[in-house]
Amino acid sequence: MEKIYKNVLIIIESYNRWRFFSRMLSSFEKLGLNVCFFTVCPSVKYFVKNNDAKIFYLNKGLKIDIKIDKYAYKNTLEFALQELSSISAQSLIELFYANLEEIYKSYKFDLILVYNGTTCLGTAAKLYGVRCNIKTLFFEISNLPNKMLVDSEGTNAFSKVFRDLSILNKFIVNDNDYIAWRNSFINAKLTSSNIPQTKFGKSKLKDYFYYMFDKLGYAFLVKEKRKYVSCYANKLFKAVRPNKVEYDNITDLKTIRYVFYPMQVSHDSQLVLHSDVDNIEAIKYASGLAKDMNAVLLVKPHPAEMDKDYIERIWRLKNAYNFYFTNMNTFALIKNALTVVTINSTVGLEAKILGAEVHTLGRAIYSRFSQEDVKKYILGYLVNINYFSQEPITVEQIKEILKRASL
Repeated sequence: MEKIYKNVLIIIESYNRWRFFSRMLSSFEKLGLNVCFFTVCPSVKYFVKNNDAKIFYLNKGLKIDIKIDKYAYKNTLEFALQELSSISAQSLIELFYANLEEIYKSYKFDLILVYNGTTCLGTAAKLYGVRCNIKTLFFEISNLPNKMLVDSEGTNAFSKVFRDLSILNKFIVNDNDYIAWRNSFINAKLTSSNIPQTKFGKSKLKDYFYYMFDKLGYAFLVKEKRKYVSCYANKLFKAVRPNKVEYDNITDLKTIRYVFYPMQVSHDSQLVLHSDVDNIEAIKYASGLAKDMNAVLLVKPHPAEMDKDYIERIWRLKNAYNFYFTNMNTFALIKNALTVVTINSTVGLEAKILGAEVHTLGRAIYSRFSQEDVKKYILGYLVNINYFSQEPITVEQIKEILKRASL
């Protein structure tokens, strides 16, 4: 039996997350649920206009009342990326936890919604939910069209579905529906090379401003303020400067034998938290595999990779690891490959959709999927929501989200 929730607390970590979660407000209201937000973002505090939502802002003066896991920082993105020291990351988790304690005194929330959940704020929300027996739902884009992961334990390799694949057996999916979805998906992917992330969020000057404004505000919460600001200023510079990479000219994929490796975003939680190998180590493995198969290796950078220095550093390894650098359609590269090597990219799932051979080097939800699991995961487990839309999230979509709390 599904629990009836009354008060929802939504964690907001960026202006883009505000854009997404605020689309739920009207439907929650129609269902009779109260909604409040908690944010540490100056962009939300100062630039959200004409909004009646109740928003709790960070109180920097609060102290935690209890002891929490002293190693909670270890699985945070900020620590893994070396943006924060262990002391700073742990201090932030405790500050955010104290704020959640304070919010609960005036707003008895019984459901927490958080995006991804691997930052210091997301970690604090998860810890609070576990300790106080408050259900927490974690959201993540699936990189499949109009589909999102919503899970009660976390995202990617922290998710409940990763831990227990039998959850997928709760979903019944019609074969004809999956065939129709698969055909439509393949046709769309073969004719498009764009991914939504490249046109969303930090693609406009205003979004860059919000991004850096929030990072500047975050810096005032940590000990290493100058280092943190410098880190993100450097990232911004690397993102906006021209790309010096030259791609290899490959005229016909059908005429060559090749192994395909799609690079992953260098700062993504999938790479830094859910894998013991990085892009360079994966390329080294794929190069050896290609040699064993009497084939060549094709490497494609991730379209959403912001660090131009990083892309160029990989490109300069071409001769060392004997690969070609390409920017061709990803799906065409999957379709014609002898095998696909991935760490835990969604490209690996796309390869499984096509029935291609996949070598998975990291911890990926789909790594143990059968074709039946693929079908149930896509048309059953994932929720039909387009993260990149501007349209309100419907009542039916909210109901599907709430169902994930009881799986």
